[in-house]
Amino acid sequence: MTVCLSKLCSDFLRETYSSISGDKLKASYAHEIVAACMGYKSRAALLAESQWPLSDMNEAEVLIPHVELIKQRLDELKGLPSGLVDTLPPLKIAKELSNFLKNEGHFSGQLWLSESLMEYIEAVYLYDNSLLIEDELSGVIAGTNASFSDMPDCEEMVLKELDEGVSVIVNGVLTGDPIDNKVYCGHEIAFRMDMFLPRVSGRVGFLAPEIEVGGAVIDDRSDDLILIE
Repeated sequence: MTVCLSKLCSDFLRETYSSISGDKLKASYAHEIVAACMGYKSRAALLAESQWPLSDMNEAEVLIPHVELIKQRLDELKGLPSGLVDTLPPLKIAKELSNFLKNEGHFSGQLWLSESLMEYIEAVYLYDNSLLIEDELSGVIAGTNASFSDMPDCEEMVLKELDEGVSVIVNGVLTGDPIDNKVYCGHEIAFRMDMFLPRVSGRVGFLAPEIEVGGAVIDDRSDDLILIE
């Protein structure tokens, strides 16, 4: 089944390139590019996968195509058509293949598409889930005299690729506007978000992220945290 799905994606990639450029893309190249999109350094590595087969992609709730690895593989492969990267840059390849999986019914979840997972979390996920983060920090927010409406700011991110999934730690700041008729007790909250994406298919198909958020108020007058019990 893994071979079948990767072949379907490879055939689609070849057809897409041919329809756009009128040129041909060898099957061997297409297979390597698809493997990279799925998070593998080579087609051989993808075919050797037994724990997280691509055939389970329909169980994935989140798809995060590996754009960085596509770029790396395109740089490594010799003899590619001269106009391939201009016609199908890495991000477009990832988008085309992801849409193909959706359109063909192999995947029906959320697509997290960006140059990197870190970029997506900082630029998209924190913005889209700002209310979730505020809700997780509601106890801390209640101890301030501020109204919070700004988006969370990411100050540091640590990502770890584990065999069973991907672990992400985000340290950031949530900034509010002080309320004048209350005694000042801080308007910024330093927060930490722990995210774990359980792997389910390939190196890019995951179950919904598991999230934990905690934080404390920053006291501007001392640059210390005011810990809220």
